[in-house]
Amino acid sequence: MKAFMYLWSILITVTFFGSCSDVYDNIKRFSPEEIVYPAGFDTIGWKLGYERVEFDLNKGGRVPSDQMKLGKAKKTVIEYDDERIVIDSVCSWVNISGLNEMRLYHFTIYTEDQYGDKSIPQKVQLTPFTKTDLELLSLVPPNITESTSAAIIEWSVPIESDLYEFFSYTYEYTDKDGQKHSGEGENNLPIFFVENVLLGVEVPVKITAKILPKIGGISLLDTIPAWETSYNLRISEAAKPAIFLKTPLPATIINIKNNEFPVEFSWTKVPEAIGYFLKISRNREFPNDASTKTLDLGDESSYLLTENIANDQIFADFDPINSITTYYWQVAPKEQTSSIRLQTRILNYKIGDLVQEYVDDTDEATIYTGNTTGTIYEDIYYNNTCNVLFNGASLQFTFKGRYIAWHGLYNTDLGRALIYIDDELVADINCYGYRHTEKLFEKLWLSDDTHTIRIEATNGPLVHDYFVYVHDMTKDN
Repeated sequence: MKAFMYLWSILITVTFFGSCSDVYDNIKRFSPEEIVYPAGFDTIGWKLGYERVEFDLNKGGRVPSDQMKLGKAKKTVIEYDDERIVIDSVCSWVNISGLNEMRLYHFTIYTEDQYGDKSIPQKVQLTPFTKTDLELLSLVPPNITESTSAAIIEWSVPIESDLYEFFSYTYEYTDKDGQKHSGEGENNLPIFFVENVLLGVEVPVKITAKILPKIGGISLLDTIPAWETSYNLRISEAAKPAIFLKTPLPATIINIKNNEFPVEFSWTKVPEAIGYFLKISRNREFPNDASTKTLDLGDESSYLLTENIANDQIFADFDPINSITTYYWQVAPKEQTSSIRLQTRILNYKIGDLVQEYVDDTDEATIYTGNTTGTIYEDIYYNNTCNVLFNGASLQFTFKGRYIAWHGLYNTDLGRALIYIDDELVADINCYGYRHTEKLFEKLWLSDDTHTIRIEATNGPLVHDYFVYVHDMTKDN
């Protein structure tokens, strides 16, 4: 019996020690002094977006996960509220979306190794920008200019705020006949017209803007492309009738070289007018003389100015060298009454991006024929020189451009100048007069072409000072 108990004790001892190696291995793995925790993120930065936040977790910036080396760390974990987001890689940055409540969120961010061991966490508290914040934003009040059935809604200074940046807008309203009107703009200085509405009746104007919100003066990551707000327009009973000019915009450049025709002129109608005139003048007082050009527009609210009408009826006397390029325009009722207020706007007329070339009498491109002589004076002529063409002599100059002007002398001993353009007689200039230099002739074309001007002296001598011709800036020479 004793022998049996001895053998059983040996068997138990062998069995115990034979199985302890695995136990010790497990104990060793879980033994506190042997654990190597995964490395954690040593920095955390953040940028707020719309109902989201981006966390930056690497001092070296955003890099691919395979370039992030944090010891035994294998995963990125973000916890907030009851959410636990696990990413199966070590990230240099993460984006957390769905933060649609206007409150403080508590975030904990750490790494884990393959056994679920956690690094030392980074913690941050943030309040994201949400739809509720968006609904609390408002526009600064606009300026309102009233007429009896229309109004201008405009902001006289760019829309600026500590709460957002303003980029573009659309607007929409319904007039008294139930017709919807809309428009858009691409700047932070909105202006739009509300037409055909009733006095004293509130007209809701829906405004949809593109903005970039700010928190604490710092812009969000996300632009809001469709922020909706509104303005309730009510035209007062005391409003006076006015014709508001809609297009072209102030200081518009009419440039026929850039094919901008037809140019649309549009305005708001007033019930008191039976029709309209378009007036364009170099004088903002629109005097009743040749300086004011007037077109009958009928009873419409817009007019398309074509290139032919512009050149033939409005700007026919335009001189690209000496004319003032600034014009004024307004739309006036056919029966002028003092009760209707009028607006005046500026527009500029150009026939292209032009270059002026001055060619004096000594330029070798000018070809003289017959009896001529060069003369030097002081202060009278361009570059202090001129060339006298005696009776029967001529000069010729070939150029590529759209405008040519000849400058010479008037005097009591001079004759006449026969002007030929491309071998066609176009002018007969009498140079007799009191002594002074003057622009004696000019010719304008609508495009760059090659032309030759020839001037012949008859009935006495002529004095040639210089030519000025104008060509497009793109001319190769």
